Amino acid sequence: FSEQVTIEIQLQTPGDLKVEVFDTSGRLIRTLYKGNANKNEHLLWDGRGQSGVRMPSGTYLLKVNDLFVKVILSK
Repeated sequence: FSEQVTIEIQLQTPGDLKVEVFDTSGRLIRTLYKGNANKNEHLLWDGRGQSGVRMPSGTYLLKVNDLFVKVILSK
């Protein structure tokens, strides 16, 4: 499992941004960002859930506002 996942987001204009990580069953794992964002944002996910527990290797879904992207974490 990588120590961290780097997420680079480019918005057309600054504004509201919400970035969340879900497992493949749709359960929310962690909210990485919620608030007003610049046009370019760089986020890191350390592979941990909201409670701080490291998540197992597997496939996760990254939700950026209303768009889902698949992320695969492996050891």
